[in-house]
Amino acid sequence: MSFFGPMRIIPTRSVFGCEPEVEPAAAAAGGSKTGSGKAQGKPAKGQAASGQSGASQGKAAGGQASAAQSGAAQPKGAPAAAGSNAAAATAAGGAGDGIISIDDFKKVDLRVARIANAEHVEGSDKLLRLTLDLGPLGTRNVFAGIKSAYDPAKLKDRLTVVVANLAPRKMKFGVSEGMVLAASGEDPGLFILSPDAGAAPGMKIN
Repeated sequence: MSFFGPMRIIPTRSVFGCEPEVEPAAAAAGGSKTGSGKAQGKPAKGQAASGQSGASQGKAAGGQASAAQSGAAQPKGAPAAAGSNAAAATAAGGAGDGIISIDDFKKVDLRVARIANAEHVEGSDKLLRLTLDLGPLGTRNVFAGIKSAYDPAKLKDRLTVVVANLAPRKMKFGVSEGMVLAASGEDPGLFILSPDAGAAPGMKIN
């Protein structure tokens, strides 16, 4: 038996009145883990957003590919446009060179005419007054500048070629209702055109 009496074993933490602060640390650690988990969750959403932006980029790339395909399709129409432009340039160049189409030529109504009468024009040094017989088209009064080359008496009953659809032209000496065709060159001289024998007044020249 001891001097001090029976001994009792007292737990250490009861003596010191404190406990190891394990739980707060664990809570802090747990909180940090949870917080980091949440933080990691947010980047996951960000990653999804970046994935969506990547999909958008893919769509944009697809749009660029479509644009490239449409751009590649354009050259197919280019030759047609170039061809049409070339045709227009040719037409413009032809017009500039004095070349006409067959359709333009067909607008000119050339007819065989018989000179029914020819006479001098008083007051004119160049003109002769011709009365032309165009058969079914009737008669026309035409002033022709052939006085220097022909005697009016020798022109009667001669066949010639006239522009029958020329607009009438009012002149000092009267109205001219057509034009007689004549050839000329560098050398002096005028030569009215005459069809071969057998042609009749009013025949159309093609």
